[in-house]
Order: sequence, then structure tokens, then C-alpha cells
Amino acid sequence: MCRWKFMDSPEAVRKQDFSETLPQASVQDLGVILMGSGYEVFLKGPRLYAFKGLVGRYTPIGVHLAMLLIMVGATLSATGSFRGSVTVPQGLNFVVGDVLGPSGFLSFPTEAFSTEVHVNKFSMDYYESGETDWSISALQVVKDGEGPFNLPMAPLKVNGDKKLYGTILPVGSIDAPNVKGISMLARDLQSIVLYDQEGKFVGVRRPNSKLPIEIDGMKIIIEDAIGSSGLELKTDPGVPVVYSGFGALMLTTCISILSHAQIWALQDGTSLVIGGKSNRAKGEFEGQINRMLDQVPELVESSSSSVTKQSKDMVAAASFTDPSARPS
Repeated sequence: MCRWKFMDSPEAVRKQDFSETLPQASVQDLGVILMGSGYEVFLKGPRLYAFKGLVGRYTPIGVHLAMLLIMVGATLSATGSFRGSVTVPQGLNFVVGDVLGPSGFLSFPTEAFSTEVHVNKFSMDYYESGETDWSISALQVVKDGEGPFNLPMAPLKVNGDKKLYGTILPVGSIDAPNVKGISMLARDLQSIVLYDQEGKFVGVRRPNSKLPIEIDGMKIIIEDAIGSSGLELKTDPGVPVVYSGFGALMLTTCISILSHAQIWALQDGTSLVIGGKSNRAKGEFEGQINRMLDQVPELVESSSSSVTKQSKDMVAAASFTDPSARPS
């Protein structure tokens, strides 16, 4: 904190971005006009200091602090986060800590890592091309009233199909050298295509339809198609810091358009030397100062050594701020 700075010489006042000299004017009259225009005015003998828009002076500092906050958050994200992915069949569980892996030297596990997640069910939304991110884990099948049996599904690549899964229901002893079975193929969870032991097409059934199909003397019911979903997991301690930084950046950037204007004046005999500067809208600032200076009354020669009684009364009523006061 520092005291308001007054200027002691006309030369120092004239070095400002804007300067003007009024040959017959009073510093007290100028102070009254500046106060009427929203300036904070400080008088100390023949010297005057005034300012307006103090917040505009410090918001650039806030902008830089917000940018530093964003950088700190990004650093936390890069060095203190955990990431992982897992494919979970519908109805099964996984432990968060078994999936996540550290990404930096500041990555420390938390109690949440012992959390067990259960996938009850999931639904799919398709792109226009018919693609989406999913897989089929197993088919639940009932054979001749026995079961249901869970038949694992495997991804197949046939003629460039991007999504094709297949499984087989063995017929006879699985220890036989040439095991045959009923083949089942699916491109989605809505329909299952079935083939007999000779590879001939038999029919299509929808899971959960409970509609049996006769194949090689066996009655087959497709109970359910169990899908699995790929999940991306991430813990990132830098996210709230980055969001806070961007919020502060937007706020301070908007406030920073406000101008911080300063004016100095010095009574030099009957002349009044005025100087000023602004960190924004310098052309507009100069026009405002000229309009205010046009309102300063000209002192007549007989009263050049003192201000008019009316000006004194206005100054007393305005109660100029003590020049020794410190800015808050």
C-alpha cells in the first residue's frame, strides 16, 4: 500500500499522455468538476490527484493470475490423474482400482479405488452407418428345457464385417474328435441367426422372445443376448482447478475493458497545469477531459489570487478525501 502520489512540478504533469494549461483557473474548481464526473479527488495545497475506475487497474493482474491457475490445473491433470478402460459384460462387476493406472508422480490412490461397480444393463445408440461402441459377451440358451447355458460369443471377421459375433452349441460329446454343433451368429443384440450342424440356415430368433426353434431334433430357445460395454475411467484432480481458472479468466477479461483514468493538476500562480492518462480508450479519455476543462470557470484578474466564494462553499460541501488516506 502507498500514499496517493502528487506531482510537484509543472514539467512532471506535462509529461502525461494528455496535458493542458488553463491560464486563469483554480485547482479547487477543477476538483469540484472532477467529483461531479465520478472521480475520487485528493487535494494537498496547490496539488491535485484524481482517479476513476480503480478496478480497471488491477483486473490485468487478475487475468494473469487466472492464466496461472489454469496452468496449475493442467499440471495437476498431467501428473496427478489416473486413467483406464475396461470392457464389462452386462450383469458383471469390476473394481475401480483394478482398472485405473497412474499417469504421473503425483498420482495417489484414494478410498474410491476400492469401489466395486456393477453393470446392470446398457442400451445402444447407433450412428447412421449402423456402428456403435459395444460387443456381445454371451448368449443365454435353453436346449430341450435344460439351462439356460451361457455360450461365450467371439468377434468374427467375415468379408470386412466390422461387427459380427459367433458361438456354437455343441451337440453330442464335447470330448469327441470331431465335435459338431449349432452355430449362432449376431450383428447386434436384436436378432440371432441359427445354422444346423451342416451349416445350413435354419432361422432367426430375437432374444427374450421365448419363441423356440427346432434344429436337428432339438428345441432351442434364445433367452438373452448379454452385451458388454467399453468404459473409460478417469480421476483428474486438476479439473476443478482448470474450470475455476477459466471462470476467473472470463470474469476478469470482461472487467478489464473498464478504463482506469488518472488526473494530476498543479496550481502554478494563476495558471492551472493539468495532465492525465488512461490505460484504455485513450482517445475517449482525452475528449472527456477536454469537456470537463471547458466547464472550469475562468478567474477574473482581480480575484486571481483566490477562488470565488461559491467554489469555496462547493469544495467544503464536497469534503475532499484526506490526501494521506491509503487506497483500499
